[in-house]
Amino acid sequence: SPLDHILTKSVLRFGSAFIVHSHSNREELIKHFSISDTAIHVIHMPVHDMYEGRRVNKVEARRNIGLPVEGDVILNFGNLREYKGVDQLIEAMPLILRDIPTAHLLIAGQNWGSWARYDRLIERLELKEQITKVLRYIPMSEVRNYFHAADLVALPYKKFDAQSGVGNIALSFEIPMVVTRVGGLPELVKDERAVCEPNNPIALAETIKSILLDRHLYSKLRGDAGALKRTYSWAAAVKSTVTIYRQLVDNNAH
Repeated sequence: SPLDHILTKSVLRFGSAFIVHSHSNREELIKHFSISDTAIHVIHMPVHDMYEGRRVNKVEARRNIGLPVEGDVILNFGNLREYKGVDQLIEAMPLILRDIPTAHLLIAGQNWGSWARYDRLIERLELKEQITKVLRYIPMSEVRNYFHAADLVALPYKKFDAQSGVGNIALSFEIPMVVTRVGGLPELVKDERAVCEPNNPIALAETIKSILLDRHLYSKLRGDAGALKRTYSWAAAVKSTVTIYRQLVDNNAH
């Protein structure tokens, strides 16, 4: 609201420097609050490597969850909210199954609204056998099972402003991702072929199929995830943050 904008701008006037998680956040601060671009620093959300623990092989992980042992598993993980586009992913599944009949969608996370409409969509598209739902909070000790079980993580967000904690978990496990072109999601991948437009189940399906059916591309995306894991490490975030503070101290000293 206009009042929110006025109050936020008033608070931001006190800042000497600003740290944001994505380039899209940086652009928003410049555009809406007229903050100097030299005062804004992009430090990516560090990779969430606290879930790794003991290595679990894919077969064991899938059995722990109750998934088919064979086939490609597409994972959608985290709190289930409307803006995250789970319905887009469900609608994309029939198109994916035409070319990858053994594909399976795993939806895991706590539901924050009514799940009934998603169930109706699954029933209408006759996808009960191709979708596994775990609609509850996933304890930290179980998280690795879901990522070790998956071949691909899908983040089909309809709208978004910042970075994704789920995407940073996926980087920790070096799993290829498909993301939509919203907020900072494209910064979770290094290849445009893993990015599609939001609110477009056909484009989402084509992007997922192109990755799962092309082993060279899949291998490249896995390597890209490993590279980003190193780039977005906690050590790198700490170093960048300390550098900003030191610059501020030096500027004030002069």
